[in-house]
Amino acid sequence: MVVKSADKPATRRDVVEIVGDAIDKVLKGVDKMFKAQNKKIDGMDNKIDGMDNRLEKVEADVNFIKRDVQDIKADISNTPTKKEHEELKTKVEKYHSLS
Repeated sequence: MVVKSADKPATRRDVVEIVGDAIDKVLKGVDKMFKAQNKKIDGMDNKIDGMDNRLEKVEADVNFIKRDVQDIKADISNTPTKKEHEELKTKVEKYHSLS
């Protein structure tokens, strides 16, 4: 039991008031902690959104580069290798000699 003074014990009303004040202080502290956490979480959400936007741009760039590589491969596949070129050159010179 809470004692106001050594000669007079606390009443039920005193105990309810003391406990009520303590509960209010605890709840205010918890609320303050939640608000601080929410600010941190909001900051992380903003950073994540920014990273998502950057990632989308990188993905678009990578897809563009992939298409370029595919186009270059297609162009190269139509070009004979040096060995094939030499073989064709030999055949042409054999049948259509310039001398």
